[in-house]
Amino acid sequence: MKTNLNQAFLVKVFDTASASCGSSFEDSYSKIKDEREKFLKDVWLDPQDVSTEESKTALFRDIDFENIITHAANYLNGSDYAVFLFEIVNISIQFGRINKAEGVLKSLFSLYRSFVDEKTNADSHAVYGDIFLSKNEYESAHTEYKKSLAIYKELGSAQGMASVINSMGILKMESGAQYIDAITDFREAKTIARRNNIKSEFQNAILNLSNVSIMMGNYEEARENFESLLPDLREDNDLDMLARVHHNLSTVNKFSCEYDEANANLKLSIDISKELNDIPLLALSYLEKAEISYRMKDYHSSADLAATAFHLFHDIGDKVSCGDIYKILGMINSDMDQDNLAESFFNTSLKINKQYHFPLSLGETLFEMGEHDFKRGNFDRAKENYRNAKTAFVEINANKKLATIEKRLTNFSN
Repeated sequence: MKTNLNQAFLVKVFDTASASCGSSFEDSYSKIKDEREKFLKDVWLDPQDVSTEESKTALFRDIDFENIITHAANYLNGSDYAVFLFEIVNISIQFGRINKAEGVLKSLFSLYRSFVDEKTNADSHAVYGDIFLSKNEYESAHTEYKKSLAIYKELGSAQGMASVINSMGILKMESGAQYIDAITDFREAKTIARRNNIKSEFQNAILNLSNVSIMMGNYEEARENFESLLPDLREDNDLDMLARVHHNLSTVNKFSCEYDEANANLKLSIDISKELNDIPLLALSYLEKAEISYRMKDYHSSADLAATAFHLFHDIGDKVSCGDIYKILGMINSDMDQDNLAESFFNTSLKINKQYHFPLSLGETLFEMGEHDFKRGNFDRAKENYRNAKTAFVEINANKKLATIEKRLTNFSN
């Protein structure tokens, strides 16, 4: 899968350059590429092992990416090239190539800043915010979103304001703020979108509010909201949002123990994510599918799916989600009475979630550690883990999870 995705990424970048630069670009670049690869193959010693061959392939891909972008500058004026670079930034993010996106943004602002208009400037700060958010650098993300919002306000761009306020709400959710603060942002984005008839951001705000409902345990409310979005999304053939809604519906199904429905929604999400090459969402869907397989006691499939998700998360630098993978692997090994391995995975998950302070994942890992200890008669440790999980869930008002914790803690008072 990794090779296909890397190839698809380069194809998308090359096709975008060809569309922007005209028909002569393709022939010109192909000749340069052939000459370059002949030269590099001539000077590169025969690989002695598989890892060397993989390094060679990775180097060729990186050179291809940089040379496509550089060669395009010969065909475009300054303003058009700035627009092209920003397209490459968005493609890189779509494919989960965050470092590539960040590198192109730096080039855009260091070398072509004079050609960047105010809208692209605002868009770029919003994208920088998304990049920092994906790397769990929350303060930097907040700074970039604020810069973006200020410019959008000066421009009077309701679309831009609604979009970045939605992003600021997501930041608050993921950085461990009270969910009520995120809800305030999502409601503001929803109001702006409704007043200005911006369907995409209105739908995005509903999606985000519904995700808060899931976190707080209001599953039926989330289900109703997600399902209310589907008719318009299907009519508009909005594949990106359809994939997200089906993914999030699977989460509602999971918590409602509707595993067949969850897998059906995940299949739709995964199929669309593959079609769109949306690697971050694809990874999240494999993670969700791994947990559902675990709940169905299909440990082999769960571990296999977890490994697939882990490779994707590792490639795109999503460390918090890697922590969720370790939690699932801990749960699998706990059920299989592999205590040392289970505790090793749980502790790795715990370390990651403490490092990046993501209360939801932290609380879920601590809860599973409590379950593991309780089943083995380690009651003092179980009680401590349950209490620490409660602290994490209180921080974000995760009421449904808090109710479960309280039931567990009553076992120690009876």
